[in-house]
Amino acid sequence: MEIESTDEDWPGEIGEWTTQELLALTAGRTAATQQLQTAMLSETRLRTSHSVWLWIGLATFAAFLVGCIVASITRPESLLAHGQIPRVERFETASDQFSHAMQVGTEVAFQSVIDYFGNDATAISESYVNKAKLQLAYLYSDRERTAEAMQLLIELSDQQTDLKLRAMSLIRQANTYAQRNQFAEANQKTFALAKLIEDTEQLSPRQRQTLRIEAQATLAPKLLADFRLQLRDTQ
Repeated sequence: MEIESTDEDWPGEIGEWTTQELLALTAGRTAATQQLQTAMLSETRLRTSHSVWLWIGLATFAAFLVGCIVASITRPESLLAHGQIPRVERFETASDQFSHAMQVGTEVAFQSVIDYFGNDATAISESYVNKAKLQLAYLYSDRERTAEAMQLLIELSDQQTDLKLRAMSLIRQANTYAQRNQFAEANQKTFALAKLIEDTEQLSPRQRQTLRIEAQATLAPKLLADFRLQLRDTQ
């Protein structure tokens, strides 16, 4: 069976290609097809890899959130959340309580001496309660809680039972005023200190000399000249 071929069956340019050229063209198209398939496969793998890592990231984040929620539920509540302060062990005597406070050196420890033995009418308990107040005043002053410190210091300078504590509270008040450049108020405190040292009959000569030395060793340098004059004036 013969099939007539006409010029309309193929483009006119086909006749101009040789067999080798057609083979090369076919091979080029095959290579291009393979490259396209490789690129599409690589893109598919890349998308798959991104999806996997995305799901891993989401799963990790979800696990982190669940862990935080579980931790917040199971964690014991803080005492400070309810305004509670850990209690200090109570000792048998004010002396033991104060010794413990000096070892620990915390605000709550010194406050425990006042809380546990502040209403004890014995002279020994009162002495250690006042010593605890002085240590609290030092702590407050060091932490710039000046108003609280001065309240305790004034209270101690007004008491009459422990003259050494009285002198030490006056020294601290004078130094606090000097730090604020309130030298008129500071000099009032140093004058009261000098009068306490020189005019108090309960002090022995040795105790008097001890207080003189301690005062001059601990007063602010700017207050020493006036204090020495005040000491001479009250003698």
